[in-house]
Amino acid sequence: MHEINDSLHKGNRDDEIKVIISEGAEDSFREGFDFPNGVEHTPMVTKKS
Repeated sequence: MHEINDSLHKGNRDDEIKVIISEGAEDSFREGFDFPNGVEHTPMVTKKS
């Protein structure tokens, strides 16, 4: 989870980064997110299934 947060924060600080793509492994599902106001203004919620 730390790698995801680090990537999002880096993308938020660098105006050259327009897209961050993450992939799931094997049968994992990944959903997309839109951060119109930047990741700093978007609360992150995680939970185990």
